[in-house]
Amino acid sequence: MVFNEKYLMVVVDEQEEELARISEIFENKGYEVNAAINYDQLLFCIEEDIPDMIIINFRKNIEVKKELFEKFRSNNKYRDLPILGIFDSVAPEVIDEYIEHGIESICTYPFTNKEILLRSEHIVEIVHNRKEIEKKDLALGAMYEEVKVLKLDIKTKMDEITKLKDTINRVVIIDPLTGLFNRTYAFEQLEMAIARFNRKKIISSIILCNIDDFTEVNGEFGHNVGDRVLKEVSLSLSKNKRNQDVFARYSSDTYMIILPDTDIEGAKFFAERARAIIENTKLTDNNISITMTFGVAIYNQAMSVDMTMKMVEDSLRFGKQSGKNKVVVGNELLNLF
Repeated sequence: MVFNEKYLMVVVDEQEEELARISEIFENKGYEVNAAINYDQLLFCIEEDIPDMIIINFRKNIEVKKELFEKFRSNNKYRDLPILGIFDSVAPEVIDEYIEHGIESICTYPFTNKEILLRSEHIVEIVHNRKEIEKKDLALGAMYEEVKVLKLDIKTKMDEITKLKDTINRVVIIDPLTGLFNRTYAFEQLEMAIARFNRKKIISSIILCNIDDFTEVNGEFGHNVGDRVLKEVSLSLSKNKRNQDVFARYSSDTYMIILPDTDIEGAKFFAERARAIIENTKLTDNNISITMTFGVAIYNQAMSVDMTMKMVEDSLRFGKQSGKNKVVVGNELLNLF
C-alpha cells in the first residue's frame, strides 16, 4: 500500500515499554503517532485532533477497559473512529463482545511487526477509501446543487425567452388597437387555407366587412371615439368565433375573417348574423348606431390568393354601391353577370 498522506494513529497502552515499542512500529512505517498511557490521555489526544485510527492494548484489566471502551463508543463524536484491539489469548466470546461494540480488527499476543502493520493498513485503507468517498460525495453534492441552480436559472431564462418570444410574436401579428390579428398574419393564414384545399379539398370561406360611413363617425365624434368604435366592433364580430377562425384588421375600418372548413352557406349565415348584431348594438357611451357591409367568397378551386381576394373585395364593393348594410356573396354575384 502506498501512502500519499500522513495518517494519524493514537496508541494506548499502560506499559510504557510496550507503548513505545508499538508506537515505533508505526512511526517507522511513516505514520504520525500520538501515545497515551491511559484512558484520560486518550481523550486528551483525540479532543482536538481526531486520529485516523486508535490502537488499544486490552491485555490487562480487560473488564475495566471494556467499561471504558463502551463509555468511549457511546460518545457520538468518537462512535465511528476505527479501532484495532490488542488482546492476550482470551475467550472468543470476550472478543465477540468488543467486535459487537465496534472494534474493526484485533491482534493477539504474540504478534509480529508485519502482522500488526498489515491489520492496521487494512483498516487505514478502509479509512482512506471512506474519506475519498466522502470527498466525492461532497463534490457530487456540490455539483448537484450547482446543477440544480443552473437548471433553475436555465428554466428562468427559458421562461423569459418564451415570454419575450410571445411578446415579439404578438407585436408582429397583432393589431395594437383592436387586439385582432393584423393583415400580414391574415394573408399567411389565407395561404395555408388555400394549401389545405389544394391538398385535402378542405373548403374555406373568406369575409371582408367594412363599417358603413365610418368617416362621418370620426368627423362627428372625433378619432378617440372612432377608435373605441373599432374596438367594440372587433369584440362584437368575435362573439361567435370558433378556435380555428381567423379574425384580422384588414385596413382602417375593414375586417377580414377566414372560416376554415366552412361552405358558402355557413359563411353567409355567419356574416348575416354578425351584420344583425352590429346593426342592433349601441356602441360606446355616445350610443352610436352603425351598420356594416359584408363581402363573402368561398375558395373551392385552384385560384390564387390575389384572385380570391379580388372576388371578396368586389363583393364588398358591390354591397357598398348597392345600399350598404348587407351581405353579398361573391360566388353568387358571378352568376348575375
